[in-house]
Amino acid sequence: MFKPTKMSRVMIIVSRSRKDEVLTLFHDLRTIQFEDISQEFRVQFSGVSTDGRKDEIFNLLNRFRNYLSALPPVPVQKKELFSNPDDVIRAAKEIDIETEMGFARRRLEDLNTDLKDINNRLVVARRLEPLGLDLEIFNNSVISSYIMERNSQTLEGELRSVLKEPFIININELYLAVSVLKEDEPALAKLASEQGLQMTHIPSMEGSPVQYARMLDERKKTVTAEIEEVKEDLKELSQNYYEKIAIITEALEIEAKKLELLSKFPSSDSIFAAEGWVPSDNIPSLESEISKSTDGKYILKVIETQEKPPTLMKNPHRFKVFEFFIKFYSLPQETEIDPTIVFALAFPIFFGIMVGDFGYGLIILLGSLWVIRRLSTPGPHVKLPGSITRFVSTILSPPQMKILAKALIPGSIAAMIAGIVFNSFFGFAFMPSQIFGYHITYFSPLKSAGKMLLFSGYFGLFMVTLGYIMGIVNESNYGEKKGIVGKIGWLMFVWGVSIYGLSLLHGYNVSLTSNPYAALDIAILVAGILLILYGEGGRAAVEIPSIISHVLSYTRILGVLLATVVLSELVNGVFIANSSGSIPLIIVGIVVLIIGQLFTLVLAIFEPGIQGARLIYVEFFSKFYRGNGRPFIPFGTSRKYTEKVYK
Repeated sequence: MFKPTKMSRVMIIVSRSRKDEVLTLFHDLRTIQFEDISQEFRVQFSGVSTDGRKDEIFNLLNRFRNYLSALPPVPVQKKELFSNPDDVIRAAKEIDIETEMGFARRRLEDLNTDLKDINNRLVVARRLEPLGLDLEIFNNSVISSYIMERNSQTLEGELRSVLKEPFIININELYLAVSVLKEDEPALAKLASEQGLQMTHIPSMEGSPVQYARMLDERKKTVTAEIEEVKEDLKELSQNYYEKIAIITEALEIEAKKLELLSKFPSSDSIFAAEGWVPSDNIPSLESEISKSTDGKYILKVIETQEKPPTLMKNPHRFKVFEFFIKFYSLPQETEIDPTIVFALAFPIFFGIMVGDFGYGLIILLGSLWVIRRLSTPGPHVKLPGSITRFVSTILSPPQMKILAKALIPGSIAAMIAGIVFNSFFGFAFMPSQIFGYHITYFSPLKSAGKMLLFSGYFGLFMVTLGYIMGIVNESNYGEKKGIVGKIGWLMFVWGVSIYGLSLLHGYNVSLTSNPYAALDIAILVAGILLILYGEGGRAAVEIPSIISHVLSYTRILGVLLATVVLSELVNGVFIANSSGSIPLIIVGIVVLIIGQLFTLVLAIFEPGIQGARLIYVEFFSKFYRGNGRPFIPFGTSRKYTEKVYK
């Protein structure tokens, strides 16, 4: 639970006659991350594994992908089982709608091109309606005509200075019709580009603009109706074939992936070999399944290697959402402690204390639940302003937003608990002063800032101590004896400094001659420095002063909390002061309250989140965490429309 899954590198040798069954087994089990086979074994094989069906499968896959891209999607209600690649090929060959699809797609492309041309001509014709001129005059073998935006009253003069005898007609205050010799078209385009003017070509047309536009409207209706007919034909094809095509496409994609994998395996005339990483606990079940699919004709061998294995994190279900934050920082290596659970416990506490308000915690909780529901359920939703949606989407993808929302739920609950302790609801006192006749005293962060400061320091000491203890365990796992000594030295130093500092803070006797405990404390501190220098060398001396700042850095928990408290109380104070005044003052108070509370809420979301994560990433992880692990990516894909052959 506190370490990634132990991995083993295995070599598997099986008969080429069983390649279909074995590749399907590898895909469905999704338990092996394949690697390039070791060179010492590769030289024993004469070639690479191939399959004569490869070209046929890839050609069919391309065809079926084209089908899917052209057909309107319909729900796929069932799954199918394909026992081997030949079954997939046979099913794919039974569906041949290339002729119908090709005709429908070409017809749809032609009709859409016509519709686009009609719309363009309609725009031009309607823009020329005020002139009432015959459209045929605007184009012939000598001249071309354009509609240009009018950006200034001097545009006409500029056109005449650049072009040879242009014919210019004012359409209205916004547009000009400009007819030029064909040889002057480049000069006209250059002028429009330099001034950033939109220029629309007037195509060859006949009759008055009104009549021509009327004709285009009728033609548009006809083309639109034909487009709908083609779409109906495609819908009918979808109803008959889409489900089968989606199922077979997935099966072909799986077969293609299996063939790509097979091409990487060295082989001889009768066998092929593969190497990869497998969770050690899965080896017995893997071997059992291979034995069944090959009738016992296989070799599976665990290989001893110094190569670092990939990382497969192993945490209880409720903590898995926090694995995202560890992966964001860096994956742990197999031999070190996985800090996911510590992050999952510490971050909500930090976040909740720094927010410290029941109202803000409740809003964050409801907002998180809303985001999760919105991203988990299909269908229409309440739309947010586009600017907010664009801003959020540039920072986080939808899956990341969902993970963040889930991670904020325990933090928001912790904030609500802290709000009860601090008696704060959007900065207002909301808890009763007496319950069943008993007087209740609530904790005020402002009045008890000194205690909160001390509490934050103790929290920092605890986290730094835990970090070094975990560092000792990690160094032991790596077999680094000097590393263990160095971590013990850091532990002694931080406690020596902390005890001495607390003694000064509380006014205790710190004389080395009259207080043997003070002398012992200094001895622990000095011994710690010596152990640090022995275990980590002279470079560690530069880092010794920073350890004090790491402990004190946790006092930012109090700093962020006080910022939220002071800001909310200031906003509330303005509102209360104006609430008994004139109507304008009351309105001002309400506006200040709403804007101020919204600003404080934003601060309560971002600042505790950023600072809480920073305290763990910087002040805590630096004591023990190496990271730089690579993810475990087993071969295989999730089946949506096809059944697993091996379950």
